[in-house]
Amino acid sequence: MTTAPAPCPICLNRQPLSDEDIIPTWARKHLRRQFVFGSRDQVLRRIKMRTCKPCNGRLGATFENGTSTMLKPMLDGRPVVLSRRDQRDIAVWIIKTCMLFHVADRETDAAQGHRARRLLLDLIDSRLPPAQTLIRIFAIDMRDDEPLAGDGLEARYDAPPTAFFSVSTLGSLGWEMALGPTGPILEYGAEEPPVPGLIRIWPPAKEPVRWPDSVVTSRNIAALRSGYVRSSKPGMPAPVVHKWKGPEGA
Repeated sequence: MTTAPAPCPICLNRQPLSDEDIIPTWARKHLRRQFVFGSRDQVLRRIKMRTCKPCNGRLGATFENGTSTMLKPMLDGRPVVLSRRDQRDIAVWIIKTCMLFHVADRETDAAQGHRARRLLLDLIDSRLPPAQTLIRIFAIDMRDDEPLAGDGLEARYDAPPTAFFSVSTLGSLGWEMALGPTGPILEYGAEEPPVPGLIRIWPPAKEPVRWPDSVVTSRNIAALRSGYVRSSKPGMPAPVVHKWKGPEGA
């Protein structure tokens, strides 16, 4: 008796499943070529989930094929100028990556996982972030040895209530993503960024934006993340932190 395939976690159709890389292969390979790992660093491991081949193909065609060319210099910390379309494409890539983590995480409660799945499907169809979204990007110094998480942070930042948030880094690129109640999100986004060096890309700026502005320290990143944790559900686990270093003499 043939066993029916498990449902795809994105479309829920029962079709043969294949591996989908949440951190795309092109990004992992690029970072491994550009950076070395110190004794205290975590290995940039493969993070994957099982999806049907149609969803896997749509994710690649919608989010990866064109965006990777824009993101590679940013992962290295090289300056770029982002048009309104570039800002949109990077914003949807960030949301896609965050939603895949929620859909794949077995510890995510069912209601939150369903919301993440619906947002991901809408993102694939519209290629536009939800209206109640704020995304700002920043640059980090790969040689910054300040702690990325922990107690004793000097700065304390307030963040809006959110349904989903992410304060994360990949290579030299970092982002702040907040998705939640429209009023608090828009009010927070209209204020001066709590950390110098944050550049808003969604809602997009009318004129092209230059990235980076200034480097954000690991201590400020941790303080910003802590603000979101305080404004969200209690009892959230500590974030997983990846730390990369540039080659000696860089």
